[in-house]
Amino acid sequence: KGNFYTVNKTYCERLGYTREELLKLTPRDICTLEYADLVSSRILEVKEKGFNIFETAHKTKDGRVIPVEISSRSIQYDNKPSILSIVRDITERKKAEQKSKESEKILLDLIEAVPIGISISTPEGKFIECNSEAYTISGFASKEEFLNIPALELYHEPKDRERFVELHEKGLVKNFVVKLKRKDGSAYWSSITSTEQKIGKQISYINTFQDVSEHKEAELKLKESESKYKYIANELEMILDHLPLIVAYKDNKNNLLRVNQFYAEAHNLQKEDMEGKSAFEFYPQELAQSYLDDDLKVIMSKQPKLNYIEQWESEQGSRWVSTSKIPYIDEEGNVQGIIAIIEDITEKKLAEEKLKESEEQYRVVLDSINDPIHVVDTGLSIILINPAFKEWVKIFDISPDILGKKVFEAFLFLPDLVLDEYQQVFSTGKTLKTSGKTVINNKEVFTKTTKIPIFSEGKVNQIITIVRDITERKKAEEKLKESEKKLRGIMASITDQVSILDRNLNLLYLNKVVEEIYGPSALGSKCYQIYQGFDEPCSDCQVRRTFEDGEVHHKECLREIRGDSRYIWSVSSVFETDKEERPILVIEVSRDVTERKEKEKEIFDLAQFPSEDPYPILRVNRNGVMYINEAGQKLLNLKDNDQIPKIFQENVKVTFESNQITESEIELDGRNYSFTITPVKDADYVNIYGMDITERKHVEEKLKEVNKLKSEFLRRASHELKTPLISIKGFSDLILSLYADQLDTPIVSKIREINDGCERLQNIINNLLKTSRLESPDLRPKVQKEDLSFLIKFCVNELQPLAERRKQSIKLDIHNELYANIEKEEIHDVLSNLLTNAIKYTPPMGKIEVKTELKEDSVVVSISDNGIGFTEEQKKKIFQQFGKIERYGQGLDLGIDGTGLGLYISKRIVESHSGKIWMESAGKNKGASFYFTLPTAK
Repeated sequence: KGNFYTVNKTYCERLGYTREELLKLTPRDICTLEYADLVSSRILEVKEKGFNIFETAHKTKDGRVIPVEISSRSIQYDNKPSILSIVRDITERKKAEQKSKESEKILLDLIEAVPIGISISTPEGKFIECNSEAYTISGFASKEEFLNIPALELYHEPKDRERFVELHEKGLVKNFVVKLKRKDGSAYWSSITSTEQKIGKQISYINTFQDVSEHKEAELKLKESESKYKYIANELEMILDHLPLIVAYKDNKNNLLRVNQFYAEAHNLQKEDMEGKSAFEFYPQELAQSYLDDDLKVIMSKQPKLNYIEQWESEQGSRWVSTSKIPYIDEEGNVQGIIAIIEDITEKKLAEEKLKESEEQYRVVLDSINDPIHVVDTGLSIILINPAFKEWVKIFDISPDILGKKVFEAFLFLPDLVLDEYQQVFSTGKTLKTSGKTVINNKEVFTKTTKIPIFSEGKVNQIITIVRDITERKKAEEKLKESEKKLRGIMASITDQVSILDRNLNLLYLNKVVEEIYGPSALGSKCYQIYQGFDEPCSDCQVRRTFEDGEVHHKECLREIRGDSRYIWSVSSVFETDKEERPILVIEVSRDVTERKEKEKEIFDLAQFPSEDPYPILRVNRNGVMYINEAGQKLLNLKDNDQIPKIFQENVKVTFESNQITESEIELDGRNYSFTITPVKDADYVNIYGMDITERKHVEEKLKEVNKLKSEFLRRASHELKTPLISIKGFSDLILSLYADQLDTPIVSKIREINDGCERLQNIINNLLKTSRLESPDLRPKVQKEDLSFLIKFCVNELQPLAERRKQSIKLDIHNELYANIEKEEIHDVLSNLLTNAIKYTPPMGKIEVKTELKEDSVVVSISDNGIGFTEEQKKKIFQQFGKIERYGQGLDLGIDGTGLGLYISKRIVESHSGKIWMESAGKNKGASFYFTLPTAK
């Protein structure tokens, strides 16, 4: 009866009704008027067929209309015949379909605007799209008529068709001039370009062609003769054979009079095997009779039967074909037979899918263009932009969300002249190209702009604007001029010999050094004549090799310079190339390396001494020992060509891989040896140098013991000093608190000086004690996960008053919630010490900055200032124990006393946390930056 039994929650929410409200309504009540009768009829169809799917529109309670798709099926509900319907909101799909249609229209308008013939064809040579120019050139009245003509049928000459197919297979169809024929059979010359494009899953060919008959006709009319007509029959037959259609000419009795090549191949036969024989010989009796009956209907009616669609099963699978049967009528009006034409239209059946891909085709065109593009309608509203345009406007801090906006609303910087340009294109229908300079958000931009009209029904309804940003090119031109000037200055200042040569080895440029050696007259001469005094080029000339392969080449040779033989090392490289990237100029740089060669000889001579060295010296490659001196043979029990000893294998491997020096210490025969493994440049071996360090190790052990005693002394002395210090400071504090108002001012001042001295001494003692504790080899910080960013802020807040007294600013650039594995009190000391130093040694009004940076598994903390900086000599001692740098008399307006232990303590704390600490300074009065790293918490 059309009443609702039940509805789900989603259905109620989408329509805005409660379940009780909906159950009182019928499907007609929630449908729009134009669909009410449709819904009723579809319900009846469900009752009859048991199932149905259809589209309609629903009204919500507040009056909105929602397009929906309904799938309905007959069921038994509560033992009663009922209908179950699943309703799907298809609003987005409808929008997408509409957008696809709009995109297809823009693409077609763009194609229509081009003044040359454009067509799209399948690999089989079937047209699937064209513009009006294409079918107009070919003499057809409509696009449909043109699209029904196979592409190869347009060729006037069979050889040209074959040549086209050959070139097409090689992808070389570009400006292919060939004779084509129009619908009326007249011939014209055309220039064709065809390129393969993959759109979606379909491979298609985009073809362009234009009439060039005026040029060709004048050339060919003189050569035309009657002989061209003698072979028309053969040419027509060849054309017929090359058409991608199955064609047959039959008489009234089902006999095959003529067939084309495709028809014969479809039956795996030759043409001569089929022509003149009955169709009953090639088809089953029943099928052949049905063909004849259908033929007789055409013969009797004398009317063609066109484009009859049917499905064939073939070895390649199911195919759709279009069959046309045309009666052949003689001059007396009698039907002599029929012409049957069968065309594979499987691709046509996919037209709906291709239509959906039209937007993708349009996007392929737009997205393949790197220049920014936007499209406007007659109201100057932006209706389309390509990805390149979105990226371009972001450079100028302009939002790419501009669809639907007016041009002058989206781009406030445009001058009024642009409006005149748009109006000109709309009124004239002609493409307009302009260029100029624009300032966009304080950025100077140079552009070339092309405005292309898009026509609809003979009027311009849209304009495509292509913007080419040439700012970088303009800047490059300016830089090129500057670079050329600098280059000349550089060339003049280079102490090496520099020359530029052409392919004939003529010297086209000589810098000052070359002119001084060979004289200005060398310019324009052959290089081998000037440099070597030869009559022919050098057999191993590296300049000629550079001209041949475009690579960098070098060589070393002897040259006679001012009567003296000198070793000259020369390198040549490409200086300038032509359009094909072939070298046309080569630059040669030559350097006098005579002194270097002499030094190398000295080194070589010195290298003869390893055999006399009292310590082991080895040369090893990746496979074994190449050389070992006598001392090494005795100590290591090795000889030449032995395997690399196990004690060296790992370090040798590391040295080869890293190309860095490695060191190790080994005990042999009761003595300590240090071995240094050194890589050799451009060689596949390394050198190993041994040294007996037994005595040095003994000295080091003694130094460690002395250092330990020193630390113990400092610890004990510090404790002994603290006891009287506490009493002195305690009594001075007591005197000041009880008797300050009874004592003379000078006495109070002296007592306060005693108190301040006690505090300074206490700080020194505390540092000494801390130094002693940090020097313990068993020192292990008690680390736990802490918020390092909070600790940094805490330390800055502690010292902020001190910085404010000196009118200094502290800038924080740190991460929030930055967690690290640290002992909080220790790292607090490091931060406080570095910040205090920055405040101390930065003059009033100075700037201090604290930053953090994450690198892999660690955090880098930096504290920078623009204070008095460090000299190279000072940099070497700042992290040493008691490495205090005197700053007296530098006008820092702050106490600068100390022990020189602060940075040493900071270094020990950071290193005990598996971190590193270092500093950088450009020099005296150029500020300093202190850095330390800590492992981050997982």
